Amino acid sequence: MDEVSRTSRVPYHQNVYDLLLIDPRPLAGRREMIREWEQQTGRRFPSSLVELYSIEAAIPFGVNAKEQWVLPMTEVWHQYSNMEEPTGLEQVLEPLDRPHSRVVGEIEPGPYHYVQCENQGNWLMYARANGDDDPPTYATDGGPYFLRRQQEWREGEWCRLGQFSEVLFRWFAW
Repeated sequence: MDEVSRTSRVPYHQNVYDLLLIDPRPLAGRREMIREWEQQTGRRFPSSLVELYSIEAAIPFGVNAKEQWVLPMTEVWHQYSNMEEPTGLEQVLEPLDRPHSRVVGEIEPGPYHYVQCENQGNWLMYARANGDDDPPTYATDGGPYFLRRQQEWREGEWCRLGQFSEVLFRWFAW
């Protein structure tokens, strides 16, 4: 008899899929593009980010939910925001040793994946490539107000928002 693993393979963003009634599907060519980048660079792209960038969402709508709205998960995030478009895959795959110069104070060593910019440039969001499959996520300038851990912040402040999957879910739930 073959041994069965007890490890669950629940997707990182299952809470988002459940919340929005999303049927997640592979986005053609994206995982291959990421794997090729990993082989070329010797780096590993965090699994929760791989999932976001390589899935398309089929969302039911219409009378009796018979029609489907199908778009990449990054576009779903964009649509459910204040038009804060996530960084494109090509750019997010180029990690930075340190976040952009507007960050003040001490930060953990990088690299960082630049994930998103507020639509008027008020804050920038990064995932820290620390080897975790679901990396810690940070923002400049206090980040999105509904994700802040504290109410007070100062310009350029580096704010920890939580693990990437937690941040994404809290974003959609808000």
